[in-house]
Amino acid sequence: MGLIAKKVQDKQILKLIRKYIESGIMINGISIANEQGVPQGGPCSLLSNIMLDLLDKELEERGHKFVRYADHCNIYVKTRKSENRVKQSITQFIEQKLKFKVNQEKSAVDRPWKCKFLGFSFTHHLNPKIRIAKESMKRAKQRVKEITSRSKPLTFLS
Repeated sequence: MGLIAKKVQDKQILKLIRKYIESGIMINGISIANEQGVPQGGPCSLLSNIMLDLLDKELEERGHKFVRYADHCNIYVKTRKSENRVKQSITQFIEQKLKFKVNQEKSAVDRPWKCKFLGFSFTHHLNPKIRIAKESMKRAKQRVKEITSRSKPLTFLS
């Protein structure tokens, strides 16, 4: 709340944010006390932009190339050696300074053409271009096949 209070001056908004953070989680109609943080995708998960502003500044200060949207972040490096070093030091910064838990299975520091970010990736050229990630394209093609299947035709209402 201290970091949020530095960015948000309105006392009523701060009270509302605190209530969101302290509110429980409802599972199958049963309210459960919230032990840590806020659920991902919940109204307060957007507060990560305020909290991760310190991460942005740290990455800029270290001279890293990165892109971040809410709590999704890709850090781009040139070599495998720097990949391991950067991942370890940034994970340490996030967990010790920001007090966030890093999901190791979802976390990666890599070269731009090997990373996927919000469904997009880069080509591996001297002048890289943005492209739709292979996995995203595969899912889109599969969905088109499902929709246009001759064995399960859909009717279009006008």
